[in-house]
Amino acid sequence: MGFFDSVVKAAKSAGDAANNAAISKTEEAWKKMSSLSTARLEDLIKERTVENQVGFIALMMFYKKDSSSAQRIIQNNKEIVLSKAKSTRKRIELTENREINDLRTVLTDVLNRFN
Repeated sequence: MGFFDSVVKAAKSAGDAANNAAISKTEEAWKKMSSLSTARLEDLIKERTVENQVGFIALMMFYKKDSSSAQRIIQNNKEIVLSKAKSTRKRIELTENREINDLRTVLTDVLNRFN
């Protein structure tokens, strides 16, 4: 049983490392997008689409800066946006810092408003 325990432990460590990397990339993207104009965010959303994580994070920042303009994009992609909002919120649930808390607030607002 020792061998299988080692394999399970190694797999769990690899999964934790991948999750931590995804959280770091999300946090970095959120921080960078906070300085972008709404026009640039809209361009990013069009270029990357909301199915892409960068496009989705751009949409969340666009929503934070101009929720009324972001509504039509969210409504047109509602199923994808809600799914990504839920999965992103779950991924960051145990992380706490200013950027992640800010993103979590936006995700919660989007889920409450459009769910």
